[in-house]
Amino acid sequence: MKKIPLRGLTGDVLMREAVTEYRAVIDLLRGVLATRFYPTDPGRWMNLEAVYPDSVIVNTDKGHLYKFTYTIAADNTVTLGEPLEVKTDYVALKEAIESIIPDGDAVFIEAQGDANSGKWLIRVIKAGLSGNGNYYPDTVLRESVPLFEGARVFEKSDDEHIAGKGKDVKNLIGRLTTPKFTEGKNADTGEITATFEFIEPEGTTATKVREAYARGMKDLFGFSIDANAKAKTVKRGNVTVREAVKFTEVLSVD
Repeated sequence: MKKIPLRGLTGDVLMREAVTEYRAVIDLLRGVLATRFYPTDPGRWMNLEAVYPDSVIVNTDKGHLYKFTYTIAADNTVTLGEPLEVKTDYVALKEAIESIIPDGDAVFIEAQGDANSGKWLIRVIKAGLSGNGNYYPDTVLRESVPLFEGARVFEKSDDEHIAGKGKDVKNLIGRLTTPKFTEGKNADTGEITATFEFIEPEGTTATKVREAYARGMKDLFGFSIDANAKAKTVKRGNVTVREAVKFTEVLSVD
């Protein structure tokens, strides 16, 4: 019986992909949970929201989410802990750029063709734990790629970004096109990249970017998302984090 990976199995896509590889564990958990919730109808389908090496999140048909710890003995006997009701909420996930991109990892990757064209391949967001406690799994970023197509890019102060303000046309400097997800070497280390197109290739900000890039100072700039997402509170190791489950809307990239 293959063990569930430490990072867990979360999200609709990953759960679907995992059914074949981890079917034995998933079937055992689903069966014992169905008996727990529906003792008179144990064949009833149980929707597992997430599975971790020592816990499982189950969604009942009444819309409640419960977390159970579990152990599986050598004879495949499953022992469940007491249920803990948890919630999944829609929250605004706003980031400071230093929280998204590791130090020294520049966001302006390279000029697209001629640097004077004002088109750049950029790193929009990376998977993993951000500095302010948000966690972005690979699977969530992978599924959210289409939402970044055509996203408006504003130049804002930190205060404006955090408050969700500054979306005035005077602050609009460009858009994103052709976003894609690139896998990382390990789990939850992938990233979304996109082509950033300046409205004014010879404007003040575009010129600063071009000159900084030419002088090896491209790490002076950064991008930060302003997005709405469905999230849940989970523990990863000894740290409690707010983990993105699904992006519902990308308001802008700042």
